[in-house]
Amino acid sequence: MLLTRGRLLVVAAAVCWSLSGFFLKAPAIQAIDPEARGLLVACWRSFFAAGGIALFVDWKQVRWRPGLLPLVGFFAAMNLLYVQAMTSSTDAGNVIFLQYLAPFWVLLGSAFWLHERLERENVAGIACGLAGVAVIGSAVIGNSQATGALLAVGAGVTYAGVIICLRYLREEDPGWLVFLCFVCSGLVLLPFVLTQERQLAGEEWVWVGALGTVQMALAYGLFANGVRHIKAQEGSLISLIEPVLNPIWVLLAARTIDASWGADIDQRTIVGGGLILLGLVVRYARAEGTPCSNIDDTGVRRRERLGWGLVAFSAVGAALMVQSGAPEVWSWGLFLPLAGGWLCIFEAWDRTCVFHAAFSTSEVAGAVCPIDEPQTAAQAKLQAWLLTLRAVAVAAAIIAVFDLMVGT
Repeated sequence: MLLTRGRLLVVAAAVCWSLSGFFLKAPAIQAIDPEARGLLVACWRSFFAAGGIALFVDWKQVRWRPGLLPLVGFFAAMNLLYVQAMTSSTDAGNVIFLQYLAPFWVLLGSAFWLHERLERENVAGIACGLAGVAVIGSAVIGNSQATGALLAVGAGVTYAGVIICLRYLREEDPGWLVFLCFVCSGLVLLPFVLTQERQLAGEEWVWVGALGTVQMALAYGLFANGVRHIKAQEGSLISLIEPVLNPIWVLLAARTIDASWGADIDQRTIVGGGLILLGLVVRYARAEGTPCSNIDDTGVRRRERLGWGLVAFSAVGAALMVQSGAPEVWSWGLFLPLAGGWLCIFEAWDRTCVFHAAFSTSEVAGAVCPIDEPQTAAQAKLQAWLLTLRAVAVAAAIIAVFDLMVGT
């Protein structure tokens, strides 16, 4: 099923994670000195999160094993690197962008460490998602020092390590894993916090406590449970809905609670969010059950050649438009060949021809044969409809990004 337990849990975790902007942009948090804010929030939210998740730990099943060391190390390093990068001269948007490269590291790490097969659907979905992250990041990335950028990249790598470790330790109680991470992370940051003059006070404790329990404890608890049932690659892809929702919550707060939350959603954020959602469409717009093939190997190769040919034709047309200075709206004239090209590619990947599915036929050795079984014919039609949806979505997203790039 599309809405499996594991996927729903990871979606819920991503929603909780996306509330970080809402909490961190709150006037009470913003009133903290910028030099002290990062360490104070990161440290104390970890302890609040540990307290929240401790209520759900099955302490009878708690045990220590060597495999916990990498998880704790990655989690503590992730928090320390993230905070240090955020408090350095690197733009905050740059740090967030570089950290969200984590799905790429998960893709590599899960293949080599967990020996998970690199599924084409996951690779394609993550590629679209990372393209969306790049577009969002292009709106906020500025000049930054190399040290800060390296710290941000390190935060992304260690975040990927956390995801892979949670998947590797899926037989352990997820509450215990998350609790251990939070406690160790807080202890790593505590010495830095205690040396500061500025400490939390009054309403600040309430906001940091809410941040720790909702955005950290609940989110990681849900995620740790979710990746027990799905692959690490898939979990990292689904979690990319976090940067899509993050600015939306902040905007809603600014419009309904207090304008001091203030945030306008940049056009690139909208396009980037669309690409991330497109990645989810590419990954999940597939018929469940046994795939129905209605074309043979010859048909697959023919459609692949035609598809990539149409994509190349569209690319040449786009290049000529840029060179000639044609209006941006003309780019939509390339929609049909681009969508047709991707439709042929997806037909080859799914071994499903839309035309044959519409008429309940199949192509074998150049001959067209009817599909006699109604269930098989219905499955082929569903696959054809979903891959058509994917092709249209991909073509529209590519043209939208092209218009954005040309217009800037």
